[in-house]
Amino acid sequence: MTAAIDETHCPPSGPPAPVSLPLAASGAAGSIATFSADTVPPAQRMEYWHDSVLRRLNTKAGPAGAKPFQGHLVRIMGEGAEMLQHSADSLVAQRSAQRCRSDGHDDIAIDFVVAASRASLTHAGTRRLRNGDLIVVDCAQPAEINRARHRVISLFIPRAKVSAVFTEPALLAGRLLPTHGLAALLRSHMRATMEQAAHLLSAQRLVAINAASDMALSILQTQTMDGGVTEDFANGTYHAALALIAQECTNPELTSLHIAWALGCSRAALYRAFAQQSAGVAAAIWSARIEHARHMLLSANCSDVLLSEIAFSSGFGDHSTFVRMFRRSYGVTPSIMRQTSAIARRGGIVAK
Repeated sequence: MTAAIDETHCPPSGPPAPVSLPLAASGAAGSIATFSADTVPPAQRMEYWHDSVLRRLNTKAGPAGAKPFQGHLVRIMGEGAEMLQHSADSLVAQRSAQRCRSDGHDDIAIDFVVAASRASLTHAGTRRLRNGDLIVVDCAQPAEINRARHRVISLFIPRAKVSAVFTEPALLAGRLLPTHGLAALLRSHMRATMEQAAHLLSAQRLVAINAASDMALSILQTQTMDGGVTEDFANGTYHAALALIAQECTNPELTSLHIAWALGCSRAALYRAFAQQSAGVAAAIWSARIEHARHMLLSANCSDVLLSEIAFSSGFGDHSTFVRMFRRSYGVTPSIMRQTSAIARRGGIVAK
């Protein structure tokens, strides 16, 4: 659980800042910051991590080894949300009732346990955590964690947003979310966002954080609505559906029914989510297949692959449909695009 992590604005090599800013005021939207224990002398690392990085927690090192403490934190700000990745050696950390009252932080966090061993969380009950778990943490309630070397990604959402989909957010504390459907796609999205964060522009990071927040709100909503999705939070279903389509577009049997089942919502709710974006489910599937085929056509590694094989590998049932829809999207046939790409490569031009 990293739900109590709250990095400050001082550079890692500077002194700890004696402030703890609210979530919405703690950084520009789309910004990214990195903190590392390696930036301070070994003897001061645990103190620095306690005072300057994990500012919402009382922390101490776990079972000590011969090596100095190692810790790394990456933080991305969104609009009213943030995502953190915390990797560190063994830690024992506590957010006391007194700390909850004094600092006023009441965000709801969703923690994705990417990797951890011998991990447990005491938060409205005690639970052992496993790799892949997605668990809800209420920053307004006491919590205690005990974790060996770990990597955890946390998504913070303002309490007011969560209250709009779950009237009693306090009841979510310590709740383990499903391992399938929308929750599985949220885990994948959170991991990909942190892995690619350094390569994204600020505006792109903002899109990624907003998509994660929309997915999370839809998941929390289903905790009380038996899988229903209201119009206000259909964005989460839409983003999750696009992610699933991108993964499964090469399956010629992919349909709206399959997508709705995988996301844990009704087909009507799926259609409403796409209608809000002035889009269609079938069109999104065909678009993903065409884009997959285009990447194959532009790849030098696929230069000897038959066009019919590219069509089949991209989810098309027959070659003629592939050619017709490809020309409709790009204005040229697949064979002409491949020829143009080959000429560009020979001329030292990278086709895009």
